[in-house]
Amino acid sequence: MAIAVIGGVISSTLLTLWVVPVVFLGVERLRGRLRRRRAHEVPVAQDDDGASGLRQTAA
Repeated sequence: MAIAVIGGVISSTLLTLWVVPVVFLGVERLRGRLRRRRAHEVPVAQDDDGASGLRQTAA
C-alpha cells in the first residue's frame, strides 16, 4: 500500500511541476505564432457600403 501512495505522490508531483508547464508553454508559443501570422496578413478591402468580403447577389 505504501508503494502505491509513494508512486501516486511522485507521479502527481511530476505532472504538476513538469508536464503542465511544458504543455502551457507549447500552447502559448503556438498562440504567439498564430497571432504574428494574423498580424502579417493583408486585410480585405472594404466596399463602398463599408462591408468587407463577398457580396451576396440575387440569383
